[in-house]
Amino acid sequence: MSYRLSPFENAIAGSVSSAFANTITYPLDIAKTRLQVQTHSHDLKNEEKLYKGTIDCLKRMIKEEGLDGLYSGLFSSLFGTVASSFAYFFWYSLVKKGYYKQNPKSIEKPLSIRVELT
Repeated sequence: MSYRLSPFENAIAGSVSSAFANTITYPLDIAKTRLQVQTHSHDLKNEEKLYKGTIDCLKRMIKEEGLDGLYSGLFSSLFGTVASSFAYFFWYSLVKKGYYKQNPKSIEKPLSIRVELT
């Protein structure tokens, strides 16, 4: 017999996992945003300030701002990610648990992809 997590446990696991993933990928997201918003100018001084790519952006962020620059604004991003992931996994698990309660025979047979996605 396998152990099934409660909706609350699923929500905790999902939100912790999304927080971990967000923390790992956050520097790339910051670099992507900086690359997207940089302006191009014909002035040579501004050309020196332009990022040449993701690696250049990350290197310059570390050089100019330290490691803190890579994670600037992480807390607010984590707050949103954790809250939305917690709500998603909690309600998804709760609805799925209710479905299994209404259809006990379906526990033996996994839900189809069509049912999972609706």
